[in-house]
Amino acid sequence: MITHSNDKNIEVSKSIVYKEMEYIDSIIIDAKDYCLSTEERLLIPFIRHSKIGFLNKNGEEIISPRYDDIQGHCYNVDDLIKVGVLYSYNFGKDKNYVRYLYGVIDYNGRIILEPEYYEILVSNDTKVLTVRNKEKQYLVLDRKGNLIVDPGI
Repeated sequence: MITHSNDKNIEVSKSIVYKEMEYIDSIIIDAKDYCLSTEERLLIPFIRHSKIGFLNKNGEEIISPRYDDIQGHCYNVDDLIKVGVLYSYNFGKDKNYVRYLYGVIDYNGRIILEPEYYEILVSNDTKVLTVRNKEKQYLVLDRKGNLIVDPGI
């Protein structure tokens, strides 16, 4: 842990540390070293028994740990987070394959899409989701999960 005598040194040290670690997406720290009061995200991911769950800003568990992967963060009410679970399959042979199936949650932890899609692309304005299902069809959905474009088109 980095400690400093005044705020100016802390800011300088933070920028040096961030610059040196630009290639890192996230840093995992012990819960006892974490301060919720300074957290800017509306949903805060945590890990228990190798699964990822989410807390709200009050430290209340909103989603119990069930995910194997997350993509994105939730800083405002329009943000969506992709969540993934491991899925094992085979083609009738002895060899099993593993991949992620993805879903989407909103800032309240509401499940918009269950994790059952091979791919999910979220538009920049987060109003449209393009998904690829297990049948390898592409679907276009709104942010509530309603079908906008039929897969036959």
